[in-house]
Parts: sequence; C-alpha cells; structure tokens
Amino acid sequence: MAGQWHYVYYSYEQWGRGYIGRRSSKVPPNVDPYMGSFRDKIFAPTEKIVLAEFDSMEEAVQCEISVHTFFAVDSNPHFANQSRQASTGFSYTGGCSTPRTREQRQAMSDMTRAAWQDPEQRQKMLIALRKRSDSETWRQAHLLARQSPEYRERMSLMAKQRWENEDFKGEQIAKIKEMSLSKSWKKRHLDGCNKNRRYLYILTSPNGETFQVESLRLFCLAHKLNEECIRRVASGERKSHHGWKAERHAL
Repeated sequence: MAGQWHYVYYSYEQWGRGYIGRRSSKVPPNVDPYMGSFRDKIFAPTEKIVLAEFDSMEEAVQCEISVHTFFAVDSNPHFANQSRQASTGFSYTGGCSTPRTREQRQAMSDMTRAAWQDPEQRQKMLIALRKRSDSETWRQAHLLARQSPEYRERMSLMAKQRWENEDFKGEQIAKIKEMSLSKSWKKRHLDGCNKNRRYLYILTSPNGETFQVESLRLFCLAHKLNEECIRRVASGERKSHHGWKAERHAL
C-alpha cells in the first residue's frame, strides 16, 4: 500500500527486558513512536530499534516468525512477549525449548557491560531501574517470585557453589571481618535485628474487621497492601494505609 511502511522492531527497557514485534505504519519507522502491543503491565520500554524494513506485510511477518523462533520469545525471560508469531497466528510453548548458546550469552553480556560503562547510558539505566522499582505492581510480582520454592532452591544452590570456591570463601570472610568492626555496620545490624523481631500485628480494615497476623508479608500480599507502609502504621510513623490501622505487640 502506498504511503505505508512495514518493519520488524525491538523495543526495550534500559537494563531490562525487550519486545520483538512487527508494525505496519503510515509514518517512517524512525519517527514512529509505537513501542508494541504487549500486555505485560510491568514492562515499560523507553527505546526502540528498527531491525528490518520490508515492501509487504507478508515479508515482515515471515521475518518476525524467524526472529521469534530464534530467541524463543514466548518462554525466554529476557523478553516481554507472551506468545510467538506463527504463520496462522501466535503459538505458546510454555517452556524454554531452545536455550541460548554460549556465544549468544557472551554477546548479551558484552553488550550490557559496554552500555553500563558508558556514563550516559548508565544514567538512563539507573533512571529506568528506579522507575520500575517504584511500581507497586512490580514490587508485588518481584516479591512473589522471590518467595517461590524454585527461586529459593536456585539461590541456595548458587550460594553453595560460590562458597565451595576457597578463594571466594577467603575473600568473603576477610570482608565480613573488616565490615563487622565498623560502627556503621553495627548500627545497621542492630536496626535490622529490631526490624526483624517477631511481632503479633493487629490490623483493622476500613470496614472495621480485625485480623491478628504473625506473617505480615503474606497478609499484605493477600490483601494487596504495602508491607513497609503497614509497618510504619504499626510503629506510629503513619496514621493509616489505605484506611487500614495497625498495632504490633512483641512475641
């Protein structure tokens, strides 16, 4: 169609995930602000790269299929795509059937390292990370992921493997000894102990319902509340959080 551009693009977050899609636009790709039709509410791309331009939509679709298949975008955690383009629609695999090769991992590592060392790119990535971490939706999803048994088991295995290395173990022990002698560390340690002290929380909802809670984290997740805000209410730093009142009593 005259006056229409067909292209495949890659939109991405600075120091975050990316999205590969196909677009038919009435304006040239380099000025088209479109970032993608993704459904992931956490994903917030700020940059876009035009991968290829085509004379027809069919050619663009074939290119999109090839790129989606190569990167397994529907199962690759580095992409926000929830499905993979197929000739007759979208397909879902539900598992990572094509793991990245060593060369691909090394290329991604080199690219991110170079971007992080560039002062301008580094500042952009820090701003994007702060913006993402301020999102309540991202915090809740991140917390749920960290509480999964699979995540805990994976982190435990990685820690054991690191500590089996004698050089790493010696360096960490020396750092811990040096750090534990500082006054600032002792103060943070004491504050952390006080914060992690076991409490019985008595929470009152806006409707007047009362709950006695020991696991504040799980309760806040179930009721979509901010755990830190509830802690501040319980300690007297805030009056309420979304209408909820809270008290705490040491166990």
